[in-house]
Amino acid sequence: MKMKYKIHREGMNIIFVLLFILLAFNVPAYLFIEYKAVPIAFIVISSILFLLVVNFFRSPRRHYKGEQENMVLSSADGVVVALEEVYEDECLHCNCIQLSVFMSVFNVHANWVPVNGVVKYVKHHNGWSPKKK
Repeated sequence: MKMKYKIHREGMNIIFVLLFILLAFNVPAYLFIEYKAVPIAFIVISSILFLLVVNFFRSPRRHYKGEQENMVLSSADGVVVALEEVYEDECLHCNCIQLSVFMSVFNVHANWVPVNGVVKYVKHHNGWSPKKK
């Protein structure tokens, strides 16, 4: 079975900068530290860190093979932590079902299209930020 993963373009700069920093740290450590257990430990830790970052930015191809008519899929990888009825007062002004998904660092951090349809309303909401002094 052949799996194809691509890296999300937003993560490419971070991955390249991290690779450069890790190489700039590990190559001199390996060349100039005589007790080789220390640079080898640095390389192992750096490799694990690098692989975690690459894993974070992966973007696998998704293909749902089941019935798609009147079906709602989860919009993100992770664990469903809430599936509840809430009143939506901005656009629909009615009770709707809210699906909340918790994503750990091991989940793909991308949002997928949960339903077939047309987007009719989009509005940006600023996130939380500390009070500015």
